[in-house]
Amino acid sequence: MRFIKNICLLSVFLLILSACGNSSGSANGNSYKAGNYEGTALLQDGKQIKAIVMVSSSKIDNIQFEIEGDASSQSAAYVNQIKKQILENQSLDVDVVSGASQKPDAVLEAVSKALDQARQ
Repeated sequence: MRFIKNICLLSVFLLILSACGNSSGSANGNSYKAGNYEGTALLQDGKQIKAIVMVSSSKIDNIQFEIEGDASSQSAAYVNQIKKQILENQSLDVDVVSGASQKPDAVLEAVSKALDQARQ
């Protein structure tokens, strides 16, 4: 009986110890090589969008966008809404911006390409 009790206590101890262990990932599951990475994609109108993504080892710190030949405030507001959601969620899982003239696919594709480089 004492043997079984000791085995149970040892099992509980090992379970607690493994839960406290150090993992290589972060709390949000992201693991990156710190730095700045670029990704590009084509918008519906054929213009290229470039995402410059700044990451630390465990999070997306900032994103800058450059849209080929476009300085309109509407485009800037659109990509800034997506940027805000990506930074808040630390994920590309964002809500579609209602009423936008562009689909978020190209914006997310450019960020995704940059993050793919950061994960390598």
